[in-house]
Amino acid sequence: MALTQITGTGIGSVDSLTPTTIQLGGSGSANALADYEEGTWTPTWGVASGSITANNNSSGRYTKIGRMVYIQGYISYQSNSSASGVVTVQGLPFTSVSSGFGQSNNQAGGVSSYVTALWSSDSPDSGRILANTTYISPYVNDDTGSTAVEFADFGTGGNHSQFVFFGHYFV
Repeated sequence: MALTQITGTGIGSVDSLTPTTIQLGGSGSANALADYEEGTWTPTWGVASGSITANNNSSGRYTKIGRMVYIQGYISYQSNSSASGVVTVQGLPFTSVSSGFGQSNNQAGGVSSYVTALWSSDSPDSGRILANTTYISPYVNDDTGSTAVEFADFGTGGNHSQFVFFGHYFV
């Protein structure tokens, strides 16, 4: 199957395209699609103190287009060793941009959670990806504000504290 390319006012068919021949929004080199990648990654739990083990079903996928990385993933609690404090989801496939956006220039992206289950208290519904990191900081948002998830929020029975998420960040 041939791909089509629009150039000027004509439409032509080409047998192969290299990333630099695909241009979006103009014909200059700044408009060339120079980077596209798809792959998988394995999310792991991070915690301020001690450690948390995820179950074997934890998984993630990503698509990187230029400087934007789109992610989706699943992680669930398996066990812990003296865990306490703020929790993160580690192992993003790329380090986020070194200088982000927002009031403090520290935001690089974020995630939403569309399935969370079996937490001991409110389950995370979003997450932040800060500049120059490879992790997600899960948050609970309610009428009192936004709170970082801590290990004390985990349900600790087998296969508890499930976090299914999707989002994006800049690199």
